[in-house]
Amino acid sequence: MENKTGEIISEKLLAQSPIFTVYDRQVKSSFDGVVVHRQVVDHGNSIAVLPFERINDDYKLYLSEEFRAGMNTTTKGIVAGMVNGDEAPDHAAKRELREEMGLLLNSSSDLVLVDRINTSEGFTNEQTYIYLVELTTNNHNFTDKRDFDKDEDVGKWEYIASTLELNKLPSVLDIHSAQGVVALQGLFIYLNS
Repeated sequence: MENKTGEIISEKLLAQSPIFTVYDRQVKSSFDGVVVHRQVVDHGNSIAVLPFERINDDYKLYLSEEFRAGMNTTTKGIVAGMVNGDEAPDHAAKRELREEMGLLLNSSSDLVLVDRINTSEGFTNEQTYIYLVELTTNNHNFTDKRDFDKDEDVGKWEYIASTLELNKLPSVLDIHSAQGVVALQGLFIYLNS
């Protein structure tokens, strides 16, 4: 089967904000040549990271809560944030752990990349790098000082998960964001491999 690609014929700026730009793109279909308009959000990449530690046969998960304006509610989730400019995704993950949790990770090499996901391929170019980090006695410290961006207000909470409930964590924890679900599924696979 021949690999066909569509083509952007024209692009018009619709809106610009500090963190994203919206374009109206005139796109020629790769299959039948039909020309359509698509509104696309140009948005930088992001990270999400789930810290956890083993406690005997259970696992302590370090989670977050934050008011999400798009959903108009406070949601439970995992540490997440933007990759700044030319920053490497693993360095962004380490920075966000410090900012949102007060977690000082000694090295980015302790981060395990679960996956890189496209958040909404038809709508945005944003990719999210999802990490796990297993906390051990030698690879981290906590500080009481968290360093939020001026527009952030993130709560933190801990959950002790038994081995038996690992495969049900998204529903048990009431986490519904794509990155949170992928991280929890990644944790289940990581711990069972």
